[in-house]
Amino acid sequence: MGSLLARSAPPAGQELLRVRLPAGLAAGGCKVVACGSAPQLGGWAPERAPQLHCQGGDQWVFVSGDLAGSPPPEALFKFVMISPAGGVQWEEGRPNRQWPQDGRVMVCNWNQSEVFEGKRAKPKRAAPRRAADCPEVVVCWGKPDTPGASVGSLAAGPSAIFHAFHWPWTEVERRAAEIAKCGFDAVQLSPAQRSKEGEQWWTRYQPLDYEEIHGLGSEAELRSACAACRSAGLRVIGDAVFNHMLVVASADEWRRAQGDPTLLEALKQRLEERVGPTFDRDDFQWPWFELQGAEWDGPMRMEGWGCGEWSELKAGSPKVVAVHQKHLELLSSAGVSGVRLDAAKHMRPAHIADYAASTRSLPPPGDVNGVFVYGEVLSFDAAMQHEYMYARSERSSAAASLEEPFPTTDFSLAAWLRWFLEVPERFLAEGLLQTEVPLIARNSVRFARNHDTVEGSDDLMGLGSWDQDVSAVATAWLLAAHDGAVLVLHKDVAACPIVGEAARHRQAVRSKLAALGLLGDPAVWTDARATLAEGGGAPLVVCVAVKSPPPESRVIAFSALNPDVSEGPPTSFQGSGCLAGAAARARFLPSSPGAAAGEVRVEPGGSLAEPLALAPGGGVFYVAEEAR
Repeated sequence: MGSLLARSAPPAGQELLRVRLPAGLAAGGCKVVACGSAPQLGGWAPERAPQLHCQGGDQWVFVSGDLAGSPPPEALFKFVMISPAGGVQWEEGRPNRQWPQDGRVMVCNWNQSEVFEGKRAKPKRAAPRRAADCPEVVVCWGKPDTPGASVGSLAAGPSAIFHAFHWPWTEVERRAAEIAKCGFDAVQLSPAQRSKEGEQWWTRYQPLDYEEIHGLGSEAELRSACAACRSAGLRVIGDAVFNHMLVVASADEWRRAQGDPTLLEALKQRLEERVGPTFDRDDFQWPWFELQGAEWDGPMRMEGWGCGEWSELKAGSPKVVAVHQKHLELLSSAGVSGVRLDAAKHMRPAHIADYAASTRSLPPPGDVNGVFVYGEVLSFDAAMQHEYMYARSERSSAAASLEEPFPTTDFSLAAWLRWFLEVPERFLAEGLLQTEVPLIARNSVRFARNHDTVEGSDDLMGLGSWDQDVSAVATAWLLAAHDGAVLVLHKDVAACPIVGEAARHRQAVRSKLAALGLLGDPAVWTDARATLAEGGGAPLVVCVAVKSPPPESRVIAFSALNPDVSEGPPTSFQGSGCLAGAAARARFLPSSPGAAAGEVRVEPGGSLAEPLALAPGGGVFYVAEEAR
């Protein structure tokens, strides 16, 4: 007997999407469409969305010839199955997908994260001259008044955070000593509560029961992992998902329910069945409002249901807060000494301040220096970031003062690094060899890539399509600076040697600062320079130096990075203006034990006595043997 699904030949054009459906899901004459935000994708109306073509079995493809014009780069979509009778089934419980860019093919399974086939085109750099012959740009690391430069901000909290993303607790326990040896002083876990069933990473961000540790291991296994981390000198940071709970219906069902009281009641009953008896329908935000597109940053961002699906909890409700407080106490009792507050921008700043204050009031385990809390504010808007950095708690007298900003995630810095390392000229005014890095705070949480940009669908200012090898140089730059907490995905540590070298360098720099009595001194500063390539493209060299307070401004440590990852000869690094101020014939030693390179000497003007070779995508890291 033949297949219930006949093959359909796609029109001519470039293949854009390839999806595999669960066996039998689309049997019996069903069709599959790519429905999304752009008019070319139906404007979220499945009946107007373009169809995919069955290639036999459960494989479906979509080519450019199916489109009446190209969707914009910011277009979001999901796969939808439509039955012969008109019934609609959306992909459920996962973030919206972003329309593929850069000529790559999106390949995925229904309801699961995608991968991409084909290499993204990298910007080409003209044949370089010697770095010594090219102009050097002064890269100001923030402004003199960038907030968060107090001793408390710079000395407290983690410095380099290893993100053990979606790791079972047993794996964290097994590799704790190895992580510490790599130079990290903290480990961030995925959410610990019982969540929606499934192996996909995003199910961890759909809480079902806050009173139980489940999914990545038991409570006992979490305790063992935290004990192993504490023995290795690692702080453990948990991930708290307090904005919403699991998805119980698709956005399409909720949309239809707004005009159908019977369906709305059925969906609310379904919600109660999943989250009860701890919660009931009155613990959620009504009326339902769909967060899509521009609404993610709009005036309803703190009341809407993410993707139209996230079950939005009633913010500030004493009952909800009490359940969340018990979860924080459960994490603390297991040995967790830090918390990331997920989706913070979808909660009111005062409520985030409440959670931060109550978390800080928990007793830290062992000899950990206080409890560290930060918020995921997924925004490039500085004003929105400041709403959370300076929010006051309404419930606790333990709120931080306005002089000590609450740490948030610096997405703008990640985007700036990406584009500067590809086309630095766009940041330079005509005739001016100086630019400024837009730091939101000295104590922000920084990254080049994080789990949202790597595993999610939104491209987020180009971060989602940033190649791992180039972003690794950006991560090394972040780790070479003196301030902030740097968050690094486990897969980037494993795949990119420069990241591990930079993490060990940061550890060595902090040890040197502590030995000099300068750890946390707000006058310590980072001096960075970038050597431009003739004809544009990636800089030849980025040099990052950590310096003692003015007016002496001695070089305490430095790194030199080669952002060009294309195959070719090493770049010769002969010195930099940011190394000026080193003591006469200052002697610097490699910051990583066992490094192949030996000591180097730096002249007072910043030139090296002997040049260093920087391999493509590589770098060198040094700490002054003596610094006064």
